[in-house]
Amino acid sequence: MAEDGFALGVDVGGTSVKAALITADGEVVPGTFRIFDPESTKSAHVILGHFGRALKELIQAGPRAVGLAFPGPFDYVRGISQIRGLGKYDDLYGRDLTRDLHRVLHLGTDTPLRFLNDAVAFGLGEAHFGAARGLRRVLCVTLGTGCGSVFLVDGAVVTEGQGLPPHGWLYSLPYKGSTLDEVLSRRGLLHLWASAQPASTDLDAADLAARASMDPVAAAVFVRFGEVMADALAPIVLDFAADAVVVGGRLAKSAHLFLPALRRGLAQRGLTTAALQAQDIDGAAVRGAAVAALPNVSFRPHGTERTDTNPVGSTTALNGNRHDLPNAERTAPDAP
Repeated sequence: MAEDGFALGVDVGGTSVKAALITADGEVVPGTFRIFDPESTKSAHVILGHFGRALKELIQAGPRAVGLAFPGPFDYVRGISQIRGLGKYDDLYGRDLTRDLHRVLHLGTDTPLRFLNDAVAFGLGEAHFGAARGLRRVLCVTLGTGCGSVFLVDGAVVTEGQGLPPHGWLYSLPYKGSTLDEVLSRRGLLHLWASAQPASTDLDAADLAARASMDPVAAAVFVRFGEVMADALAPIVLDFAADAVVVGGRLAKSAHLFLPALRRGLAQRGLTTAALQAQDIDGAAVRGAAVAALPNVSFRPHGTERTDTNPVGSTTALNGNRHDLPNAERTAPDAP
């Protein structure tokens, strides 16, 4: 397999980890997709041991490289987790995960291992193999526990330049006395529901989506969510001159309930930008992380003069060699 250019892609979430062997053209090798519970609240010893056991079979297939999409805050250059106080992976804080994972995965010392921000890996997967393929200027947004984002031009990550917020991060931008992280997320959706139905606040987002087919109030909440999204994103879409907004994350599984309102809202503001559901909601980050880790593949960011603003980490073997890839940011915010 190694001779054919396969890489192992891993999308690390707080409650589930997805992994697969991916070809250089983004195809999942048949029979290799895995999903497992990372036991992220347990000790580093337990977490790392579980990773080693769960990924053992895929590693034995001989991938040329390993790419890991990790939530922030994280030092993507050095492979050091800075997650603390978020109820997940607390015991990995400050650890050299490049060295730890080489050990538990029994990787050769010359096997490249690359860390990427999870929203960035998702964006790369969709830009090269999914809904945004062939589009020039794309804003990818992940909607889940928070609002993750990545801007791409011609398939490459951009972190500064025309119409970009600092670092390409939407989550901290202000919106009507709050932030985009609060309104374009599970919290924002459930806040709209609580406002509409104060006596019924025990539903989660998935429950609300299931209810929308028979409850007009629930359906209206999703419509309102799409309207808020249009209002919040329109200035950013305009400034960036985006050809498309691609929506991923857990809430994207209910995109049919709010994307029409998002499209209407953008059109009402004179924008022709397409609003698209991610083509591979569950697997885009796996694909993006895997292919970005291959030594002969480079998704080069534009505008990377500053080394602290690029959420695409270097490909690093255990011996410290770095392949011809761009500099990367030290930390990034938590993403859904």
